[in-house]
Amino acid sequence: MTFSLKILLLEDNQDDADLLHRELKKSGLNFISEIVQTRQDFENAIQNFNPDIILSDYSLPAFDALSAFRIRQKRCPHIPFIIVSGIIGDENAVELIKNGVTDYAPKNKLFALSQKISRALKDAEERKEKEIITEKLQQQTAELIIANRELVFQNEEKEKQSAELNIAYKKLQEASEELQLQEVIQLSEKSFRQLADLMPQIVWTASGDGSINYFNKQWFEYTGFEEGHDRQSWIAILHADDVQQWQETFNNSIKTGTPYQIEFRFKDRKHTGTYRWFLCRALPVKDSEENITKWIGTCTDINDAKRIQEDLQQTEQRRADFIKMVSHELKTPVTSIKGYVQLLLMIIEEAEGKYNPSQIKNSLSRINYQVSRLTRLITEMLDVSRIETGKLELQNTLFSLNDLVTETVEDILHTNTRHTINIYHDVTCTIVGDRDRIEQVVINFVANAIKYSPDNSEIDVRIQAGENGKNEVAVSVKDYGIGIDTIEHKKIFERFYRVSEENEQTYPGFGIGLFIAKEIIERHNGFIKIESEKKKGAVFSFTLPLATDSV
Repeated sequence: MTFSLKILLLEDNQDDADLLHRELKKSGLNFISEIVQTRQDFENAIQNFNPDIILSDYSLPAFDALSAFRIRQKRCPHIPFIIVSGIIGDENAVELIKNGVTDYAPKNKLFALSQKISRALKDAEERKEKEIITEKLQQQTAELIIANRELVFQNEEKEKQSAELNIAYKKLQEASEELQLQEVIQLSEKSFRQLADLMPQIVWTASGDGSINYFNKQWFEYTGFEEGHDRQSWIAILHADDVQQWQETFNNSIKTGTPYQIEFRFKDRKHTGTYRWFLCRALPVKDSEENITKWIGTCTDINDAKRIQEDLQQTEQRRADFIKMVSHELKTPVTSIKGYVQLLLMIIEEAEGKYNPSQIKNSLSRINYQVSRLTRLITEMLDVSRIETGKLELQNTLFSLNDLVTETVEDILHTNTRHTINIYHDVTCTIVGDRDRIEQVVINFVANAIKYSPDNSEIDVRIQAGENGKNEVAVSVKDYGIGIDTIEHKKIFERFYRVSEENEQTYPGFGIGLFIAKEIIERHNGFIKIESEKKKGAVFSFTLPLATDSV
């Protein structure tokens, strides 16, 4: 069987890939495809699979459509590139197309994809024909340019003789000016050094070959060297990791005569004994024959600015990583919901009035679970924003803490049948607080216990007296899962903190649930505790003041 079209599909969700294949086959498109998820596989497929068209999801955990598009631009710009996604929105899609992406197809409107593919292939063929015509025109233009150059050659020869006479005159004039300049330099050397000593930067000069012959007083103040020291010994206080780069950069400037600029670290041997970052610049002084006679340079302390820059870069990287994580976390439930909805529609369409109740019920249950998950993720993000702006408000009422815990656990058990959750009511009590917010904390504790106990189904929830007896009540959630190392206990409640790299791959999440829980409890004049060791489970608890004495 001969296939007329080869499609390269960049997609990390097999359900989405299957839906796309079914839609293209339904449209009558004759094709073969190759599915990839990583940069390496994508580059190999371009070279070996030689696709006619590329269909790409917008965001993947280890790769994304923009990176794939840039690779395509370099390697095979003639191949159409269509983004097939459900999360970027029409405005972003229009912006991508302005930047060169061939087209955009929403995942919820795959029926139009085959038409977009046909149009993209047709446009690509037309562009190829135009490029051939353009290339021929360029060749003809080049031939005309060569002919024109031959015509003007004779005029250039005449102008050349005149230019040589002008150059000779200019050299005589420059020689005279150079003699005057040398006199000025000799007279102003003393003034230069006085001015250099007043500057806050380290000022230095060197001969044409780079040998240092002068430092201002700021150098001696910083280094502790005495006047008359070997000026080349400054290399001894240069950080060992910076010596090679400095040498290569300075040698290149001496060789080429280009201005010299580099960042390196000097040791503060007089005061702290530590290294500080400096920005070093130098300009060459040349004679009339363009020979370098001197270098004049400065070294400016940029240590504080360097640290601020590094902090900003780290913050920006964390922000970029967080946005990527949020995008993927929000995409997963949306994609799953869409898949189950399409599955239900297919079941209804093919069943001809005879539905399978259990299959439909299961799909609806999964949709409900994913909608709840998506709602929780969005709520957590909004809560972080409210906490940062001081707008997390509490709607306080008097309610039974025992009833709240019991109802919350029962709701969780409706969607989780693998775990057994035991509730122990050591005390019965009421508290004053925001019932919904306290429920949010209980849900977070129990959900974490379930998530981090994949191999043990027992979870214990206990309502008991607090450390101050009748004045406080404590709610604890104990699991028998993977546990948390004691060195991470203080960090676990920080915003966006994730326990470790290996856990990020297995246990997804934003790292903001415990941060929000801690804020909620503290705003109720309570506190949160954790007791845990690696591989020995964990106990998370919160303590609140009582509204009435325990009964």
